[in-house]
Amino acid sequence: MATLVAVAVPALAPLAGHGGDPTAALRVGRFSASRSFIEQDFREPVLTEDTGHDGQPFYLPAATFPDLSASAELVE
Repeated sequence: MATLVAVAVPALAPLAGHGGDPTAALRVGRFSASRSFIEQDFREPVLTEDTGHDGQPFYLPAATFPDLSASAELVE
C-alpha cells in the first residue's frame, strides 16, 4: 500500500494543482512542437512556460496509433 501511495501522489499532483485537468499530466509547453497537435484534441491544455516534457512523447503515438509515422516529426 505504501508503494502505491508513493507512486500515485507524484503522478496525481499535477492534476490536483490544475483542478483535475488531464492535460496537466501531458506537460505541454508553450513552445512545444506538439502543442498544435494536442490542441486539436484538447481545446485549452495546461501549458508550461517552456517546451514541456513527460507526457507528450507518450500521448502522440497513442493518439495516432496505428499510424505511428503521423506523430514521428512532433516527438521531440
